[in-house]
Amino acid sequence: MTSLELDSWFTYNDYYKGNLDCLEIWNKGNVRFVEKKYINLYDSEGNFYKNEIIKTYIDKESDVRIDSLINERQEIIQLDYDFYLIPTSCRLSLKENRIKTKRMLINYGLKGFDLDYKNAITEFNHYTLKRTKYKTQRPLEICFNDVYRFNTKSFMNFDYKKYIENYNIALEKYPNYKDSLHYLKEINLNIICDFYEIDIEILKNPKFNRFKYAIKALNNKITNKKINN
Repeated sequence: MTSLELDSWFTYNDYYKGNLDCLEIWNKGNVRFVEKKYINLYDSEGNFYKNEIIKTYIDKESDVRIDSLINERQEIIQLDYDFYLIPTSCRLSLKENRIKTKRMLINYGLKGFDLDYKNAITEFNHYTLKRTKYKTQRPLEICFNDVYRFNTKSFMNFDYKKYIENYNIALEKYPNYKDSLHYLKEINLNIICDFYEIDIEILKNPKFNRFKYAIKALNNKITNKKINN
């Protein structure tokens, strides 16, 4: 009796397939399979002794699903102000995991990811403030941990009520990830408020005029730049 099983693959060939609500991790490229042949061994008197396994390794180009075969982590991500729980394939450090997940999301087709977090956003954490303040020159959303993407369309069309609805739905679906969800909600609301230079109560108002405050924020940035120069 023989069987053919997936044995190993190059991890840099991992990629996402499916939709955001149910992403799968696949690997396309040179993959190694192992063919196992099981042999029953008997002693000189015909009594069963043990099973012997003979392995033959086969390398070939293939496209195989691997998320059920790896020690994967799962990560809450925010995209266009909605929340998803996705598998991540890296089993090394958290930093390497985040870099690889970002690369896989880019290859999946998501636009706007940038390479250097600190080049796009500055944190001001003064003792006199109740929370960290953020300075950013372009509309962006934090997608997970410190990974962000520039997202002008969704940023400018942001709807506070809809966002909180998305957040509450995610809390029900992923109760074990409430800390990650809370972090993403708070940091993204703070970034939006600090971009427009407004208080959260203004953002909550259904009549919030984003165009008015965008122009005001732009004028303030121009004025401050002239003063600092």
